[in-house]
This record gives sequence, C-alpha cells and structure tokens, in this order.
Amino acid sequence: MFLAKTDLFKGESNPSEVLDAVRQATPESRRAFEAEYGTITLEVQVVAGSYQGGWVEVYKLEVDGTVTRVRHEGGTEETARLREEAGNSAPAF
Repeated sequence: MFLAKTDLFKGESNPSEVLDAVRQATPESRRAFEAEYGTITLEVQVVAGSYQGGWVEVYKLEVDGTVTRVRHEGGTEETARLREEAGNSAPAF
C-alpha cells in the first residue's frame, strides 16, 4: 500500500499483487481488508506554496487501477479546503 501511494506522486500505477487480489475478492473479503488496512482507492495531494500560486494537485488511484489527476488552481474554495485539510492531517503513510 505504501508503494502504491508513493507511485501516485509520480502519477503512476504499477502492478500490485495485493491490490489485484483485493479487486477480485468477494465484497465481504474486500470490506474486511479495507477495515484493516484502509481503502484501495488511494489519494495523494501535492500542495504548492503560496509563492508558487497555491494550487493543489490531487492524484487518485481508482478501483480499476487507473490514476486520475485533478489540478485545483489557487484562490478557489476547493483549493482552500484541500490546503486546510493538508495542514490539519498527519501523513497517511
């Protein structure tokens, strides 16, 4: 899970036997796994400093293994919310 999350910072999704197994598991098994280790729909945020424009990029590993990237430009309500979240949370690794 750690390696899958670090790959997201590069916008990549590399093969993972663990994630593949969870994707193919029964709903009950998947719920049990996610209760213990967290969701397999991983997300990381890259937060730029105010001097860099204050933007936030969100990389998300979707259930099917694809990576989506959304860039929120500085000065929007969504960017302010994401920056606030980032400032109030410890790293999820």
